[in-house]
Amino acid sequence: MVKLFYNNTGIKRKEKAMKNYFIKDEALKSVDQDSFGHVDIANNIKNMIEYTDAPFNVAIIGKWGMGKSSLINMLKKVLEQDQTDVYMIQEINAWKYQKEEFGRAFLKQLLQGIEGRKFNSKEEFEHILQKYLNQDVKIENDQSHVKAPEQIKSGWHRWKKTIRGILGISGFIFLLVFIYKCIALNLFLGHFPELLRASFICFCKNVATILIVPIMVWYGKIYMDKLAEKKNVQVGLNFPLETRDDYENYLKSVLREKKYANKKIITIIDDLDRLDSSKIVEALDALKVFMDLDKCIFIVPFDDAILKKALEEKRVSNLTSTESEIDSDLILDKLFQYKVYIPELVKINIKKYAVELFQENCQDFIMEYMNGNMEEACRIVQNIVIHKHVSTPRQVKKLINNFINNMIIACKREKKQTVQKGFATELDSIRMIAKISVLQADFNEFYDTLFLNMNAMEEIVEVYRGENDSPSEEVGRFFENIDERYELKPKYQSLINYLIHTEKYNKVPSLASYIYMAQDKISALTGDKKQQEFMETMLSKNMQSAQKMLENTPVFAEKICQYLDLEDDADDVLTVCNMAINLIESINQQYCDEVIRAISRRIEGCAKTVEYTGIEWLNINQYYWVRNHAEDKSVFDVSMEQYLNKLEQEKDVERVIISMLKYKNDFSAGVKQSVKKVIEEYADDGAYGLMNLAVMGQDLSIEETLDYIPEKMFVHITDELVEDRADISDEECETLTHFFTIYVTKDNYVEYLALIKYLAGDAEYHGLLLDLLVKSPFGEKIPENMRQVIINTVAAMDPDESNSETYNLLIEYPCDLEPGEDETTKYVSYLGKIKDADKVVDIICAFADYGNDIEIFDSIIQKIFSDAPEKEEHRSAVCRLVKYCETKQIQTLFTTLDTKASYSSGREYDELTMLMKELHETNSVNDELVKISEETIFPHLRSYGEYQNYFTFAVQQLIELKEEISDKRMEDYAKEILRHYNTFPVEVVEAYNSLSEYMSEEILVEAAGIFIATPKKEVIDDIAKFLYAHYTIFDEKNKNLSELLNFVEDNFKQLQDKKAAVKVLNRKYGTLGEPGLETISNQIMNADEEITALSKDMAKFYNKLSITRLSKLILKLYINNTPENIRKLLFNTDTTRTIDEVLEVIGKDSDDYTTAQLEEALDMYEQYGLKNEKIWYAIAKGYLTDNQETEQNKKILNLLNKKLNEKKIEKGNAAKLFNMIYYNTSSDELQKQVVKVTIERKVVVQFKKLLSADEKIEYDRKRKSM
Repeated sequence: MVKLFYNNTGIKRKEKAMKNYFIKDEALKSVDQDSFGHVDIANNIKNMIEYTDAPFNVAIIGKWGMGKSSLINMLKKVLEQDQTDVYMIQEINAWKYQKEEFGRAFLKQLLQGIEGRKFNSKEEFEHILQKYLNQDVKIENDQSHVKAPEQIKSGWHRWKKTIRGILGISGFIFLLVFIYKCIALNLFLGHFPELLRASFICFCKNVATILIVPIMVWYGKIYMDKLAEKKNVQVGLNFPLETRDDYENYLKSVLREKKYANKKIITIIDDLDRLDSSKIVEALDALKVFMDLDKCIFIVPFDDAILKKALEEKRVSNLTSTESEIDSDLILDKLFQYKVYIPELVKINIKKYAVELFQENCQDFIMEYMNGNMEEACRIVQNIVIHKHVSTPRQVKKLINNFINNMIIACKREKKQTVQKGFATELDSIRMIAKISVLQADFNEFYDTLFLNMNAMEEIVEVYRGENDSPSEEVGRFFENIDERYELKPKYQSLINYLIHTEKYNKVPSLASYIYMAQDKISALTGDKKQQEFMETMLSKNMQSAQKMLENTPVFAEKICQYLDLEDDADDVLTVCNMAINLIESINQQYCDEVIRAISRRIEGCAKTVEYTGIEWLNINQYYWVRNHAEDKSVFDVSMEQYLNKLEQEKDVERVIISMLKYKNDFSAGVKQSVKKVIEEYADDGAYGLMNLAVMGQDLSIEETLDYIPEKMFVHITDELVEDRADISDEECETLTHFFTIYVTKDNYVEYLALIKYLAGDAEYHGLLLDLLVKSPFGEKIPENMRQVIINTVAAMDPDESNSETYNLLIEYPCDLEPGEDETTKYVSYLGKIKDADKVVDIICAFADYGNDIEIFDSIIQKIFSDAPEKEEHRSAVCRLVKYCETKQIQTLFTTLDTKASYSSGREYDELTMLMKELHETNSVNDELVKISEETIFPHLRSYGEYQNYFTFAVQQLIELKEEISDKRMEDYAKEILRHYNTFPVEVVEAYNSLSEYMSEEILVEAAGIFIATPKKEVIDDIAKFLYAHYTIFDEKNKNLSELLNFVEDNFKQLQDKKAAVKVLNRKYGTLGEPGLETISNQIMNADEEITALSKDMAKFYNKLSITRLSKLILKLYINNTPENIRKLLFNTDTTRTIDEVLEVIGKDSDDYTTAQLEEALDMYEQYGLKNEKIWYAIAKGYLTDNQETEQNKKILNLLNKKLNEKKIEKGNAAKLFNMIYYNTSSDELQKQVVKVTIERKVVVQFKKLLSADEKIEYDRKRKSM
């Protein structure tokens, strides 16, 4: 976004609108910005101020970055909102006065705040403080070092005092001398003048010279020192010039004024904990001065850990006389009457705060550098940037800003392509940038380690987990080796926690680019000697050594830039430019842009100046990489023109051309012209071959090849090929084909006829020639005279030397042949000698398609048609030829075929069958084929039908021509074939299956009767197929209704497709008799796998049976089949009857069933696990009726015993069956068993009810005898 506005000159200027990229680390200015509830603390301090009498001091305690300054701003806001006339608020930044004496600085700021003014001059201040201030001045030198203040007097006052001192001392000494002279001369007051004179002379001689002069000299020296000191003082003095005592006195007097009577003076001293230890102690000492000032409240935010540490290092002597014994906490308690602690922030709140801060302040960054993906950007901040050891808002801002800074750098470098694609856009890369940013900001020691060991991230975690017991030296210093175990040093626990937490984001292939991305520039270059050695290596063009030196000392890249900017020798400068270009990949990424700029500044001028540019050893690939990354590409374009224009032909020109053509899309017009000029000169030189041309043109399109590579190069190469009759390798063939298709056109092809003739004359190159012509611009429209050259040249060859490529060439490119001409005769003669008939016919067909008269090749065609046309190697050719042949030639073919279609002993007809089949498929000679079939094959079939090979041949011809042969002849054929059923059943049944739709019903009925009457095992399924297809012919009219059923019943076991058999029976008959149904059912159940497949179709038959007939069928089937198979086939989801119903009918009509059948029914009851007692009772009763077989009765007795035990039968019914068993047999033993069971199963009462009186007595007798 850009705003337009006018400056004072009226000229339109542009100003960029502010963008939200970074988060400024400043205190909050509004309560609305409070994210952590600090306003509650501010309100509490406000209450403390409001309800507590001054003076007192308040300490706000919290770590750096916890928001102390923000809390102060909130406090000022809440104080300003209420009682603004009561509070006077001022703020002093202690950090600002780091280099001043704090007592004086604090007092001055306090006084200015109370007065509401600033002292801007000495005169203004002296006017205000005239009754308090002396004439002392405070002088500050240009290094801002403040000297201790000294009291000095004016010059006159100082001199008066000095003279007074000298005179006083001199007078005293003179008095002593006077007394001495009085005594020595014995003179007294009467001789006063003489005494005075003598004393004065003596004083001057002996005292003044010894005492007075040194005193005067000493005072003179003091004066001169003071004078010199004044001269050394800077003129830039700080005003007002005052002393600490002056301010303090004045401050106290001000506070006593009436206007401050009801005021509370609130002074905030911030950034105290940012000072060094000695200054912190000095500031606390100065603060003590304010404690007794009336109306004053001092609020000091600080980190108590920092203050305690400062106090422990340097005690404040004037706070206590027992300094060494008083704890730092007590000192702070004495200074501050109230302490307010800012609580630690909750981790969740920190993350939430970070995300909200990021969203609010970094919107433009997210839009421009993170593709507007707010959700992912916030996730990265929350999960990676803000780790669990972040505890302060300042730390939050620092980490986010560092991440943003690195992201912007990364994006710009990716845009410049100085880092890999996706470096700042792919999600994994962005996450790694975030991680590296955190390591830079909060774990700098480990970040530095990464430069020494790129694998340190993974290695330190492995060692910590015990997965690596031999760490590298760089990683080992984070651990302590205790008993051969590596224990992490406690101070690095937060680091390892972070690395483990972010381990899942280590998904970049290489860490190097992320480490060096934001690397600070190395402050000092490597020693001069090494620089010189490096530059000597560069100038000597020692690429390998220079590369190694650059890799070991990346900063050498700066020396390259320095050299290019300072060196005057154009040859040396250009050499270094070329070397730097060649080594650009070895130059550390952080120096690349600067090196490119340095090259850009010098290369053009030097390239124009020098005679030898060195392009033959210049890496063109790197040159264009540098060129494409340069800000001004035209510099490199102009330079390359000079390089090319000064290139000598003997200097590896081909390599230069090949390298240059790779960057054709980057050519300027001048470079393109220079490249084409170099190629032209290279073409004129002629020292090149086909493969040289191949390498030059490998990356060129057709249009580019025509543009850059002159045709004369290709002409020169082809002329040399023809002249030297040189062998052409496979690789050269591909190259020749490529350039032939580019250069040869309809307008210039005559120039290449010699090449065409050369290639056509050697069968080895026919594939190449074919490829040339197919891929050439001509396509199928090869000029006729070129075709003639090819055909005539090939015709002159030895046919034995021809190969498949020769034949393909002749097929693809036929020419016009004039009948009777020598060239035509030679060509036909050549074809006649080729042994591969298929290829010869393909060639003939191609010439016929081209418009030539087929008669030209009559001799070849006649030979093919008359000489074993049925042979496999001829069949395909014959079938293709007949489409082109005329009647005479066709007649020759069918005369041959008619002869071969007649019967001859020992003749095989398989090949003839295949030929006639393929001829029939051409659909062009069907009449001739039918004629042979009717006039030759059918008569011979009647005569020689007993010979299988001829019978098979005849049948196959009949099947092949079934649609063309007349109905009458088809009837004759069918009858004749059926006559041979017993001899050749397979062929006959196959023929009838193929031809039945063309036969009358009469023939079909006759055939069906014969097939059913004598079914041959080997064709039983084919017969079934025939019968199923024509099941409608089985009816009363034809008197064969049951024949189909009989066939199926008799052969069901052998039939492969039983399902088809059942289906056809269903369609034809609907119901089946019990014998047939029994037979088929047994066969189905014998093959377990058929049951499921056939059960549905068989169900139709079972459902139509009465229940009685079904029960008898089941009893018959039960004898030979398992209960499970019977259940699957007869009692499934498709049948309508159940086994219970069947057994119920058997029990009900038991008189209609034999004892054996009833026994089977009882067995079925048990096998199927039925539970209907009445059914079992009915069957058992029928089974026991008139049954005197002891074993059978005993069987029922045992079953009864078991059922009574299991309570599966009523005792009354059981008693009836016991009674039947009791009287069925005369066996005393069996009767006793009956009595025993009745007793054991408690059926005595029910049993006796069925007995007469005498029988009861007999029963009781037997019972008692048990």
